[in-house]
Amino acid sequence: MANQKDSFDKIADYWSAYLEHRVSPHDVAMMMILLKVGRIQDKATHDTLVDIAGYAAIGSTLHPE
Repeated sequence: MANQKDSFDKIADYWSAYLEHRVSPHDVAMMMILLKVGRIQDKATHDTLVDIAGYAAIGSTLHPE
């Protein structure tokens, strides 16, 4: 099973290829938060808030120093 960093690296590679612009694993975490924010505007759920917190935690470990 891939760890979170490996998963976010893979997602960043896919998104980079699709967008033809480099996306970092940290960018992936931030954009997933924005996706959840977009959803929460329609219907706020506990799970969505938990997901946002989780993506923020992951993003903090991926942030370039």
